[in-house]
Amino acid sequence: MKKLIAWVMLIFVALSLWYLSSQPNLLAIPVLKKVHYFLIDHGINAKVLLAKIEYSEKLRPIYDVLRQHPNLSEFIVRKIAHVVVFFVFTISVFLLLGSYLKRFYSVFVLTGLITLGVAVIDEIHQSFVPGRAGKWLDVGIDSLGVILALVRLTFTELINNFRQKNN
Repeated sequence: MKKLIAWVMLIFVALSLWYLSSQPNLLAIPVLKKVHYFLIDHGINAKVLLAKIEYSEKLRPIYDVLRQHPNLSEFIVRKIAHVVVFFVFTISVFLLLGSYLKRFYSVFVLTGLITLGVAVIDEIHQSFVPGRAGKWLDVGIDSLGVILALVRLTFTELINNFRQKNN
């Protein structure tokens, strides 16, 4: 069952990545607005939730600057999306490989190589999409998502090994 879940998760993330990369002139802010309205339609108001965050007033100056500079907002949201998508993609690849291979090191290295390879291929793919451009900067930002996921997975492995030794 774990293998099936890992395959479904990986296929979903990979197809989502391919779909989003295939969209000409894709802008992140309109997508977020659609998500926001979807949440409102289902009784979830993100603005109310964010207002409850302790630091929301301290973040107000940043929010005001971003509202005045929509291109900067779009840039930041897009780069955060790169990191998040490749973080999730890396976890997905790791879970799938981990369901077949047992050595953590092997799974770790293969996951890193596969996900970094996909980051390069994704940018090459985007260079053929009208209104999009493949950029090495984006490969670097994708790599940040990969590295963060691998660090997270390493800490999880270390904690699990520590627990096993102490039980």
